[in-house]
Amino acid sequence: MLQKDLIMYAVEFQASIKDGMIQIPEEYLNLTNNHHVKLIMMYDKNDDVELEKNRTIIVEQVKNYHNGTSTLLNKEESSAVMGSFMKDLKSKHANS
Repeated sequence: MLQKDLIMYAVEFQASIKDGMIQIPEEYLNLTNNHHVKLIMMYDKNDDVELEKNRTIIVEQVKNYHNGTSTLLNKEESSAVMGSFMKDLKSKHANS
């Protein structure tokens, strides 16, 4: 059976996934069970990798400083690593 001139509207929004569920914005909750939707999900898989890399650098430097095997990063290195870490952290939690 052929569908009769199907017209689809595009809607874009950002949402967090919680317990495997995506929260649909309130303005689209009026769609009934008869509506057909096509969902395309895009996500940045590298967010967690970069955040973890920067966290690991900071933890390692503090651990080495406390056990006496290293000094802390110099001012420029520290600013670069912490700046990147905080930017990534804020970005990650802005969408939560």
